[in-house]
Amino acid sequence: MAIITVSRKVGSWGETISKLVAERLGYRIVTPEDFHRLAEVCDPSFEKACRTFEMEMPGGMIERFFLREPAYASLFESLNFQLAAEGDVVIWGRGAQIVLADQPGVFHVRVVAPFELRVRRIMEKDSLDYDVAAGVVKRFDQQRRTMIEAIYHKDRSDWGLYDLVINTAHIANDTAANMIFEAVTKLTIPEDWEEKRKRFRDLSLAKRVESAIKLRLHTGPYRNIEADAKGPGQIILKGFVTDKRSLDLALGIAAGYPGVTEVENRLKETTLSF
Repeated sequence: MAIITVSRKVGSWGETISKLVAERLGYRIVTPEDFHRLAEVCDPSFEKACRTFEMEMPGGMIERFFLREPAYASLFESLNFQLAAEGDVVIWGRGAQIVLADQPGVFHVRVVAPFELRVRRIMEKDSLDYDVAAGVVKRFDQQRRTMIEAIYHKDRSDWGLYDLVINTAHIANDTAANMIFEAVTKLTIPEDWEEKRKRFRDLSLAKRVESAIKLRLHTGPYRNIEADAKGPGQIILKGFVTDKRSLDLALGIAAGYPGVTEVENRLKETTLSF
């Protein structure tokens, strides 16, 4: 049992390669559409934001939306932890390589190819002329980069995020899939995998609590609230609030959230706004 995250550039054939790997391993592919369905269950407005991301031009509303609503960054993390708890999944994008970084039993892949090659592939696949295809590639590259930077404040081109980077310029899809398959089958899986799955579920709940709090309280880089998991149903709140009213509100939201049985308060009051 393992988890594979795949970050891919449009036209790199990352989706095709992922499907080949999933078929060989018997894993489930988690597509953006699957992510949207999960999002809709936990928050309809979040689901709308995800769909907006798919449609908006680079630098458009979606970047401002997520920067304005940090609660949705927490929901992105929650859904990634929820999917990881299932095991035997291949997750496409959505920052999974960042949320699940350094987690044992998780293998992170990045699939890339040169710009001009990706443009030619899109031209052939969708019967487009060069300018239109180049625009599509640039748009998707910018959108995906914008989302990762806006939500996680990370550069998805940081090679340190990945266990394997594949350039498909001279590597066939089957060969690339074999490379991933061989690596994953030799991956060291934690002996306490069931405990690891429980930990992912606990973290998923914690991040949903964090999101619920951020929807009600203003947070920022210097006055942030984080929720961590101490155990099943046990939440730790850390960070800073402006006053006792905000402190009581945060604790009340956490304590009343479905599935929460205990809240440990490590929040501190501060009037500093930097």
